[in-house]
Amino acid sequence: SIIFIAFNVIVPPLYLPYTNDNYVLDSMMITAIFTGFGFLFILNGSVWLFNKAAGKNKPLKLDIILKYILIAAVLVTSLAFPVFQSTLYFKQLDRSENHDIYKFWKESFEYMEENSSLYTYAFAENVGTFVGRYEYPDKNIKIYNSRNPGYTIDDVMRDFEDGRNIYFVGNLGMFKFRFNTEKIGRMFYVSRYTEFLQLNRVVSLFETLKIYGDPDKSKKAFGEKFPIEFTIENNNPEPVQITSIELELPDNIDFIDVDPEGYIGQGPGMSRGMYMWVSDDYIIAPDSKINLIVYLQGTAPGKGNIDFRITTHDAYFEAEGIEIEIE
Repeated sequence: SIIFIAFNVIVPPLYLPYTNDNYVLDSMMITAIFTGFGFLFILNGSVWLFNKAAGKNKPLKLDIILKYILIAAVLVTSLAFPVFQSTLYFKQLDRSENHDIYKFWKESFEYMEENSSLYTYAFAENVGTFVGRYEYPDKNIKIYNSRNPGYTIDDVMRDFEDGRNIYFVGNLGMFKFRFNTEKIGRMFYVSRYTEFLQLNRVVSLFETLKIYGDPDKSKKAFGEKFPIEFTIENNNPEPVQITSIELELPDNIDFIDVDPEGYIGQGPGMSRGMYMWVSDDYIIAPDSKINLIVYLQGTAPGKGNIDFRITTHDAYFEAEGIEIEIE
């Protein structure tokens, strides 16, 4: 211990112009050495006194007993405080949480009503089957995964006609042409499978939008400016959002302007040789319609087809082509 003191406490300050890092550690180590020898002296002294009192013929094994008592005392005093603190603040210290796949399915089953039907098409659908079968058996939710023979649009229609609440995960393309749907809850991204998990609910049957153009006549004079009104009807009980509108003209007809009297009064952009209207504001109310009135002009004699289409539900819907003859 004298050598330890000399090399760790006395020598460094003689050469360092500043306080050594962790200088308190040296003092703690020196204190621990003398404290340890002090406990050893108490232990040996206690054993010697008990054996002296017992006499030479009845030596006591107190050294072993006291050793275990001392070890127990040290363990209790050193562990009591951290154990108490860990117990007291465990909830604050616990940072563990369930995987996003499990959280998604648990939230989904919380949303769904009893006796619903769930159609799943995802890499993580096996987790959903487990959660529904073993954690929410009382909800009696029928689960159809993509490998199930009952996973068909006819089965979905049957459940819908029976009045069941229908939910689905993945495979939006199977549902978007038959049903109006809405997103339920949060979307989760699963990096392991590189897929998004989103719960969707079937709201109602989707009625195909009616789209038609209404020129006043099919023959136009060369150089004549004429209007065409395009109408989009929504016969669904739910509003429908139109994400884009496309107008494709033949080579002998030019686009002139948009009539501001129509529902859509803004001018178009150009993409791939077509006139396009893109906005998040083209929403058709239930059992309602919107219109677009454009002014065109014939630039060369001949016949040409005018094509008009819209995008909704991530799919194209086209009006019947309009044939215009420029004389």
